[in-house]
Amino acid sequence: MPKVHIKYDTGFNRLGYKDAPESTDEIYEIFSLDNLVVEGIFSHLALAGREEDDIQYNKFISAVNRIEEKGVSFKYKHICDSISAIDYPKYRLNMIRPGAIIYGLKSYHDDSVVFKQAMTFKTKIYHIKTLEKGEGVSYDYLWKAEKNCIVGTLPFGYADGYPRNLRDKGYVTICGKKAPIIGVICMDQCMVDLTDIPEARVGDEVVIYGDGTGNTADIHEISQLAGTNKNEIVCRITRRTPRVYIKDGKIYKIINYLL
Repeated sequence: MPKVHIKYDTGFNRLGYKDAPESTDEIYEIFSLDNLVVEGIFSHLALAGREEDDIQYNKFISAVNRIEEKGVSFKYKHICDSISAIDYPKYRLNMIRPGAIIYGLKSYHDDSVVFKQAMTFKTKIYHIKTLEKGEGVSYDYLWKAEKNCIVGTLPFGYADGYPRNLRDKGYVTICGKKAPIIGVICMDQCMVDLTDIPEARVGDEVVIYGDGTGNTADIHEISQLAGTNKNEIVCRITRRTPRVYIKDGKIYKIINYLL
C-alpha cells in the first residue's frame, strides 16, 4: 500500500492543509481510508526570523498533538530543511529534509557546524587566439580589447547552467590564476582573457566553481555575483554536464546522460 506524508501549512502559504480545526479533523479521517498508510506529517518554514519560525513550529506541534489525541499517530514528523536543522536542533523531531548541506553549502548561522563544499565544476580550454587592440568578442561586441591580448574559448555556457549575467563579472581559474570572463556568454561557450596567463595551453584544466581556495570561485561567491542564492546555482547545472563521483581520492563513477 502507498505510504503518504501529509503537508500541513503553518504559514508558508504554498501547499498543505491550512492551520485550522477543520483541517486536523480531515487529516484524522484520512487514517480511515482503505489501501493507504499515513506515515508522516510535515510543514515548511518561511525562515523569516526566529520569532516567526517559532510561531510556525508551535502551530505544527499543536496540530500534530490535536490529531494524535484522537487515537492515531504519525511515524515521522518533520519541519526542518538544511538551515533550520542546524540552527534549531529542537525542530528536528524525528526526520529532517536536508538539501543544500548535502552539497556542503552553508546558509545556516551556527558556525560550530562546518561542511566542506562537495562539488567542483570543471572544463578545459579548447581554443586560444590573439586579438589586437580594438577587436571585439562575442555578440554585439560588448567587450572590446583595450590592448593586444590573448583570448581563450571554453566549452560551457548558459545551456550548462552558468548564469548569463556573469558577463564581465565572473571568472574561472586556470593555472591557479583568475581568468575573467569577457563578452556575452554564449549558449555552449564563453571566452576568457588569458593575457595575464600566457602559459595557458589548449587542454589545460579550467575550474569554473571551486571551493574558494587556490584563486577559485566557490558557489557562494558565484551566487553573489549572479544576484541569486547558492541553491539556484547548483540547480542550474544541466543533465548534459557529466557527473564525476570521487571516493577516497579516486574516480568512483561517471554518469553522462548524453551517452
